[in-house]
Parts: sequence; C-alpha cells; structure tokens
Amino acid sequence: MSFQTWLKCIHSFEEGIKLDPCPNCGEKEIRYQFVGDESKNFGSLYLWCGSCMQGIHISSSRLPKGVDVLPFDAPKEEFARKIPDYKLIND
Repeated sequence: MSFQTWLKCIHSFEEGIKLDPCPNCGEKEIRYQFVGDESKNFGSLYLWCGSCMQGIHISSSRLPKGVDVLPFDAPKEEFARKIPDYKLIND
C-alpha cells in the first residue's frame, strides 16, 4: 500500500473521527495519535493499524479541536505507551 492510499483513509478530524478500514489488511483497527504544541496548533500525526502494525507519519499538521494531543516534550515512556513500534509506509 502507498502513502497516498493511507492518506485516503482519513476523512475528517474536524467533524469527528471517521476512518476507513486499514488499506493494507482491511481490518477496522486504524489508530492515531497527534503529537504537538496545542498553544501553537501545530504538530504531527501518527496513523497505524492495530492489526497489521503498518502505518504512516505526517510530520507537519494542524491539531484538530477535541483530539488527544501528546506534547512534544512528553516522557519517552508515554510516547512508547501511546504510539507502538509499527512499520512505516514511505512510498
């Protein structure tokens, strides 16, 4: 699966979370975590499938209202707890 295919599974974060099934395995196990600075409304997005453990990382994103945001300076243990070690799709 391509990076672009993964992007298409994100419909909207503004009107509630609407995610398609995983473009790789078809399971409805898509997970995400925003990391950033809420005061600047800037961060990044980690998006992965909890079933096949593949996904993407978007390095620059605005932060939608109402989503959980992990601060850039959160302890590494919190990052490990919220964002698993998944295979990045880069192409």
